[in-house]
Amino acid sequence: IGVNFIMYATQLLRVIYKEKIDVLDGRLLGGGIYGLIAKKVTRLPTIITLYHKSVLKSFGKRFFLNLLGTSDAVICDSKMRSDELKHWIDCQKPKYLVIPSAINLKYSEDKEVEQIIRDKALSGKLIIAQIAGVIPFKGQDLLLSAFYRIAQNHNNIELWIVGYPRDIDYYNSLIEQVQELNIADKVRFISYPGYIGNIFRAIDIQVHASRFDSLPNSILEGMSVGKPLIACEVGGIPELITHGETGLLFEVDNLAALINCIDKLINDTEYRSKLGMAAFERFEERYSPAFLIKQLEDAIIEITTTN
Repeated sequence: IGVNFIMYATQLLRVIYKEKIDVLDGRLLGGGIYGLIAKKVTRLPTIITLYHKSVLKSFGKRFFLNLLGTSDAVICDSKMRSDELKHWIDCQKPKYLVIPSAINLKYSEDKEVEQIIRDKALSGKLIIAQIAGVIPFKGQDLLLSAFYRIAQNHNNIELWIVGYPRDIDYYNSLIEQVQELNIADKVRFISYPGYIGNIFRAIDIQVHASRFDSLPNSILEGMSVGKPLIACEVGGIPELITHGETGLLFEVDNLAALINCIDKLINDTEYRSKLGMAAFERFEERYSPAFLIKQLEDAIIEITTTN
């Protein structure tokens, strides 16, 4: 804890007192630490949002445990992660809540994006896509291997890998994999072009091959526009997707199962539509912004009333 930390904490306290803040909401590691320090001083009701226990490990378990014991609520985006954090933290005082991030899919006017959409419309190809940060645990390499097998029997398909290259070595390895598999004419890499609502509208099948996750925003985004989804059953994803009803699930790194799921959706337009509609209905029922905002408001009212 250095001079900058003390300076920022002091500035935060000044804002709290000046603006007469009633409730603190500290998000992730940085916001959580400052929020809990402010809680110690002001005794205001405080909510902390955490998605992975690895965040706690990176900062130090004992220090964080002492602070978390003073919070009023801990929010996670999936029940699986919430239970995991509750067990790891081993502190019963905070109220543990599951409230995913609210999704508000926006659309881009970027010329590059518009050209991509036009190309897709002209080609008439069926688009399979993974929309996620390009990093090893997201599993784009597995999807490329599956797509290579699928492309042997389907000519009119294309794969889009959409996401910011968060690991440049991994990104380069994916490009090499595409070259080695000789599928460069069927695979397109697209960095996040700002708002990506247009991309979601253009794709036909969404795949999320992640090996580790909590509750990915990209899956919620796809559900919000009724896209049929194939996803790995890790983290909180099975809480979102019921296999065979609102999407298809496969085991971690199970290449054969992933190929089977993709092949099934390519060959059955009606089934794709059915899964997409069911996913949209579940989104509207459980994950719409209005529903999640109401959950957060109720949580704030509850801890404020209790305090």
